[in-house]
Amino acid sequence: MNKATWRKGWVVFAMFLFINTSLVTGGVTGVIGDLSNRSINWNILHVGGSGPNNYTKIQDAIDNANDGDIIFVYDDSSPYYENIDIDKSISLIGENGDTTIIDGNKSGDVVKITANGVTLSGFTIQNSGEEKFDFGVEIQSDYNKILGNSIKNNGGLKGWICGGIFLMNSSHNEIGENFIYLNYREGIYMDKGDYNNIHNNTIHENDYFAIIVNASSYNIIQNNDMSKNYVCMSFWPFSHDNQIIGNAIHDHDYYSLSLYTLSNNNIIRYNNFSNNIEWSIRLAGANNNLVEYNSISGSLGGSWGYGYGISVEYAFRNIIRCNNIMNNKNNAVILNSFNNHWIENYWDDYIGFGPKVIWGHIMFPQISDLFIPWINFDWHPSPEPYNW
Repeated sequence: MNKATWRKGWVVFAMFLFINTSLVTGGVTGVIGDLSNRSINWNILHVGGSGPNNYTKIQDAIDNANDGDIIFVYDDSSPYYENIDIDKSISLIGENGDTTIIDGNKSGDVVKITANGVTLSGFTIQNSGEEKFDFGVEIQSDYNKILGNSIKNNGGLKGWICGGIFLMNSSHNEIGENFIYLNYREGIYMDKGDYNNIHNNTIHENDYFAIIVNASSYNIIQNNDMSKNYVCMSFWPFSHDNQIIGNAIHDHDYYSLSLYTLSNNNIIRYNNFSNNIEWSIRLAGANNNLVEYNSISGSLGGSWGYGYGISVEYAFRNIIRCNNIMNNKNNAVILNSFNNHWIENYWDDYIGFGPKVIWGHIMFPQISDLFIPWINFDWHPSPEPYNW
């Protein structure tokens, strides 16, 4: 048996073993997708390597695949200079996430997914075009899995809305365990997407935003490490009922989390905000949100001069409770905001008796130099920092 035949046989055996293990145990993270819905007649197609029937281009394998098939891509022939269009419900699996490279050669999207139920795993995806809406991965369908990839050096400064991953009218997707970094604009841009799960990713050093959420709801952003982007997360208008839980959010030059107009009923819980220079959390026209069990520290102000732990602006009926708020230039500030509730937070600038006073003001745009002092109270501040 020659080396190529032996290697191909080993890959098929290993994938068969993994698939059957996944069916019994639920799999590691679902890398081969939801196999319970897979046809019994699915096939494995190979790209690259030295097998006698292997494809040389990924797109050729996709064009010859059927729904439910697996395409395995060897790293021997990497990089693959292609722009991939996945219009079938397949699993596209790279041999090694660091060395199996799909390179868009600075043109358009590197990978576009238009079919439901696609799994994309084990690739480095790089060098999309540099115009508006050019991304490493663009998803225009539902129930997909983007797992265990490196997505880097996509987008460009020529266009607004470009970069790593674009979810466009796309729901029920899982984006997990990826490295998303050094993209020119956004790491992830979600536009009108619901019920997506973004978890356990490392998102860093993207040119502008780590994550933008626009008019999207019921999403979970959990257990990600996000750092050294200019801005971390921005929830644009009408993004409601999302959960932001257990993330490490640190070392951003501008701000780490903003919720804008009518981004209501979101939960911000168990996150560690540290060293985000201008402010950590900004609620601006966002109502009925719950901010609890977070550590918020190190917003000391930079060239903009803010340095706010929490800023509440034109926002109503938010609950801010049981957070550690400390070591900020201004731990909290309020502007034209009413009926917000501050409950049992730890404040390092609390004087030690009575309620904690949170200072702010009311202003009228028509009278630019009129500022009326306004205060809120945390009636029962915690005497000690929480240790979660």
